[in-house]
Amino acid sequence: MKAIILAAGISVRMGVKTYGVPKPLLKINGSSLIEHNVSKLSKFPEISEIIIVVGYKKELIINELGHDYDGLKISYIFNSQYRETNSSFSMWLAREYVAKGFIVMNGDTLIDERYLNRIINEDSDSSVLIDLFFTKFTFEDLKVSIDRDFKVNDIGKDILLTDKTYGSPAIYKFQNESVKLLFELIEENFIKKNSLKSLLSKAVQIFSSKYKVIAISIDESVFWIDIDTPDDYQNAINYFENNS
Repeated sequence: MKAIILAAGISVRMGVKTYGVPKPLLKINGSSLIEHNVSKLSKFPEISEIIIVVGYKKELIINELGHDYDGLKISYIFNSQYRETNSSFSMWLAREYVAKGFIVMNGDTLIDERYLNRIINEDSDSSVLIDLFFTKFTFEDLKVSIDRDFKVNDIGKDILLTDKTYGSPAIYKFQNESVKLLFELIEENFIKKNSLKSLLSKAVQIFSSKYKVIAISIDESVFWIDIDTPDDYQNAINYFENNS
């Protein structure tokens, strides 16, 4: 199985903190965001390769990580249209490299290894991580509504909230036939219609309306964060300062 890290964007909401530097290279506790995740992924023997989709200042990320991390191969895909596209397009660019299955995450997400272990070892053909303890939302939070069997009913930032709606770090796994179905869906709904600004969560939302997607979690509340704003970044710094 391969792991994909989407790291092509400009991150305008971060203001001066990402001036001239990709957001995944911001430092947390002495290491960049993306190195934190590469380091964690490298500990799982199930992961055979990490593929990073780069765009803005791509050479800085490549220089930071190189092509090998503790014996795990790192490859890069360049999204040359990073200014005009979003994560669904970056995902589509990786379609020829992950036919046997993959997990995918954003380059600005910090996640506990227990979450990664849970999704890497999930048997379902398609799945998404959720946090059962995350039920107080802002508009920007990714939300997942599920049924009593943990099947995804809806996913997105602006979905209707129910008593079975939870936050999500936007980490997905697709394997077997679901891989082909996902890329066909992205091509039909976004690529052919030139709707290249769509988030990957939108593709998963459409996918879940047609096929089964299982929401998975762990049984304890542990720290994770999507770093979208300077406040998020400071919160991550504060967490590591208080828990190191």
